[in-house]
Amino acid sequence: MGENGWTFDTAEGSSGDAVNGKGAFVRDLSAGRSKFTGRVTVPVLWDKQKKDDRQQRVVEIIRMLNSAFDALHQ
Repeated sequence: MGENGWTFDTAEGSSGDAVNGKGAFVRDLSAGRSKFTGRVTVPVLWDKQKKDDRQQRVVEIIRMLNSAFDALHQ
């Protein structure tokens, strides 16, 4: 992470943003849509259909992942 946050800049070692092409930084994904002014964290869970990040639903996601794979282990 650099001075301006997490980057998509391939020159900095990122794989880029091939899905959205929104900008140079992770924070650009939500720019203009959200009043969120806090720190952007990674990894980012991105909903391609709704074009929205799911960061605010972390508790929901943890609950889902806690049981989603129960059938796969013994």
